[in-house]
Amino acid sequence: VKGISGTAFSKIVLGAKHLTAHQRNLIFLTVGMHSAWGLEHMHKHDIWHLDVKPDNLVIEVKGEMGDDDDIRRMRERINVRLADFAQCACISGTNLTLRGTAGFWAPEQVHTPSGSQGAGEV
Repeated sequence: VKGISGTAFSKIVLGAKHLTAHQRNLIFLTVGMHSAWGLEHMHKHDIWHLDVKPDNLVIEVKGEMGDDDDIRRMRERINVRLADFAQCACISGTNLTLRGTAGFWAPEQVHTPSGSQGAGEV
């Protein structure tokens, strides 16, 4: 992603085959937690990304992974940034419409596009 250092999460997932199951789980859990915290902060300010997907999560990992890593260490070593705010909107109430990448829509977006209130982002 232009202007942001790191690697798209989609590329990390594809390259994670050499990692142990424990290391993959730590990375996926940490990225999920960081992403949810970032989205929660945006939502508190009525800002909705509306296109959250692995390509739009930019990951920066500090240092090398070890077999003895735990979630606390991973939280300190992994930075997650949301990218591609082209679909982003400032929304309050139920004024949501279907946007983003169809393959990554949450079920509630498809079934009730005007009433999902962004729940599918987290």
